[in-house]
Amino acid sequence: MDELSTAYDRPKPALDRKLMSFLQSYRWPGNVRQLRNCVESMFVLADSSTLTIDDLPETICTEKPEDTARIEFPESFTLEDVERAVVCQTLDRCRGNRTQAANLLGISVRTLQRRLKKWDNGEQ
Repeated sequence: MDELSTAYDRPKPALDRKLMSFLQSYRWPGNVRQLRNCVESMFVLADSSTLTIDDLPETICTEKPEDTARIEFPESFTLEDVERAVVCQTLDRCRGNRTQAANLLGISVRTLQRRLKKWDNGEQ
């Protein structure tokens, strides 16, 4: 929003809670580009200071958002447990494609490989 505000020389709008929830739960098959285009479209066409679900482009509104994934953890868990669960779930979602999983996680493939190797060796 900061970039769009600067680029279009307009004030940054607020985001409605329902809209934020929708944006977070939507699958975004076009990945980050689709999300950015959607947000930019809403920003440019908005006629109020708050973006809402009603501001979503028609193509997005007609598709059903994917349920938000949940990961269950035991009562006592470490950050390492959380990281491992997220990495494993992302790899499952990417059907084992490490390059795609690394991109989704925002890390390099090499970093992903090092962590997987560490976990395979039973290291914490």
